[in-house]
Amino acid sequence: MTAIRGFYWVPSGDDMADQLALLADVGANAVYVPHHALDKIPLDALRRQGVRVYVDRTIFAGADLRQQYPDSAPIDAEGNVFDREGWYVPACPNHPQIRRAHLEAIGRLLDQQGAEIDGLWLDFIRYPVRWEGDRPRLPQTCFCTHCLNLFLGEERTGYSAAEIRAQAQTILQERRDEWVDWKCERIAEFVQAVRAEIGARDLPVQLGIFSLPWRRTDFDGAIRTVAGQDLRRLAAAVDTFSPMVYHALCARPASWIGGVIGEVRAWTQRPVLPIVQSIGRPDPLPAPELDAALAAAMETSATGVMIFTLDPVREDSDKRAVVRERFGAVH
Repeated sequence: MTAIRGFYWVPSGDDMADQLALLADVGANAVYVPHHALDKIPLDALRRQGVRVYVDRTIFAGADLRQQYPDSAPIDAEGNVFDREGWYVPACPNHPQIRRAHLEAIGRLLDQQGAEIDGLWLDFIRYPVRWEGDRPRLPQTCFCTHCLNLFLGEERTGYSAAEIRAQAQTILQERRDEWVDWKCERIAEFVQAVRAEIGARDLPVQLGIFSLPWRRTDFDGAIRTVAGQDLRRLAAAVDTFSPMVYHALCARPASWIGGVIGEVRAWTQRPVLPIVQSIGRPDPLPAPELDAALAAAMETSATGVMIFTLDPVREDSDKRAVVRERFGAVH
């Protein structure tokens, strides 16, 4: 099977021909496209060009969710609302209306365009954490009414801040392992429900997730204890894992990328399609740095590599040359 090589692509409608030409020029054969932008891309033209289309759907995050469901704001162990962190606006992963709304929307997508897409990738499929950076803030969440009722087997209409603090303290001190396992299971149950939606339609649609770029022991095991992403458990429903190995955003050298990919593959026994950054954040990312990231990813992952995002490559001829050379070397 030909290795995957492509981009996270948020299409703009004014120069679609140029964007398609760029994909062809560098040898890209896949794109991730946000679900809300799917109607902006020419699926037939991409198919003729040999480009696979993977749809990205954001799950437990977004200002739109918070506006629609004000009670979806996650609550930390001190009873405080996790309102936002910069652009990141998290949502409670156990909010029943949010879970149901996503599954219904995914069902509609599969009914209407399932035969035209190659995969569905779940994004923000985790408990709240803004993971970018060398020392991310790692709050224990969520202790909202929905979560406490589910975990404790209660049917209360609410908890005071003092009650939340007391319950959280008891849970984290006396039932921590049970709590972490329950969090991981709640995320896995949602992913399994998405798998069931695909299976019910007998579609050849791959199911992937964007996983945190953390190894099992990083930050005292925070990928499970904080984010609720137990990749081995998720592997029962997931075809392909895409760790977001954005080395510069995580204040890591490009050599770090291969270690994360190798761990994800060993942990899941599933194909790993890493996604590396081309964006210049927090500092400008020169073309040689992108080249180093691509080299590290491609040397470790036989599945291929994706780039976040297309725009910096469009805007920088040196980056475009790097990608053309790296993608052209894949067979």
